[in-house]
Amino acid sequence: MPRLQIDMLPVGDADAFLLEVQLDGPPEVILIDGGKDWEDGDRVLRQLDAYYGRRVDHLVLSHIDVDHARGLLHVIENLKPDQIGQAWVHDLSKHGLGVRQAVRMARKLAGEAESTAVRTVATHLADSVQSNQRLIQALKAKGVSVREAFADGENRIGPLEVLGPTESFFESCVRFYGDIRMLSSMVEQGIAFRRRKTAGMGPAAPDAVLAAAIDDPETEKQASLILLLEYEGDKYLFAGDAGRQAFAACPELEKARKLHWLKVPNHGSKHNLNPDLLDLFKPALAYVSASGVGINPHPDLVTALKNRGAVIYATSRSGNVWHRRGDVPSRTGYETRRPM
Repeated sequence: MPRLQIDMLPVGDADAFLLEVQLDGPPEVILIDGGKDWEDGDRVLRQLDAYYGRRVDHLVLSHIDVDHARGLLHVIENLKPDQIGQAWVHDLSKHGLGVRQAVRMARKLAGEAESTAVRTVATHLADSVQSNQRLIQALKAKGVSVREAFADGENRIGPLEVLGPTESFFESCVRFYGDIRMLSSMVEQGIAFRRRKTAGMGPAAPDAVLAAAIDDPETEKQASLILLLEYEGDKYLFAGDAGRQAFAACPELEKARKLHWLKVPNHGSKHNLNPDLLDLFKPALAYVSASGVGINPHPDLVTALKNRGAVIYATSRSGNVWHRRGDVPSRTGYETRRPM
């Protein structure tokens, strides 16, 4: 009998999703990201033990970001080799980039920076590239096969279809790591992006605010995997931290029209989804992984989703959010959560 369950774990402004999907064959367990630290990874392990038989058929890193990868390292270190089936991680070294050189450049940029903001962003980039490589090394040390998924290449991760990125779009994003001038430019753009205010909007309608927001310049987010699951005629989209450029580069984004379930990208930022994308996706359910500290999930995005009929759940409001369909047993202590 078909079954589906999804756990969106409360890991702050990071991601950790556990899925169990059973369609025609045996059930498959998929872990997408593992949070930002040891504690988040431990939370994933406890959930695996309690409800998923301490096994992962497909271990997925959505994109090169330490806040998504570091918890996965802890998960890998604490699972036996036969408890991980297949890993899906983009490997910079396969795309013309020297990983050590990229880390050195980012750390050099951070060390020479006069601005705290530059140091913070450059250090985060260095940590992200380094964590990505450590993740690949840890998987290979366990004897786990590591593969890459692209919309125009190996485009299935178990029951999930890869809508993005294409390999060429991925490479256009990560080439910034191999050139100090490009890297410096991206860091500066990222800082300007964080400081930018939407000027002159006044009490604008939510769609106007989203339309005026600029796209996120941080290319590691744009390189996120965009994954589509179809379950009994309904569509589920896992969007990582993908932005408008990333969605525009998806060759078959039309497949994501009229979603049942959307993992809202980038913790509910107003910069990732514009009105046209919201009209395309028009999700019945929208799930947001966010700490609730600061502005995310952004109130204008929340209102724009509600205006299109979405029911919204967020870890910042509800903690762990569990979605189930089909022959999935109930859980002691779990109750129906109120949406936002």
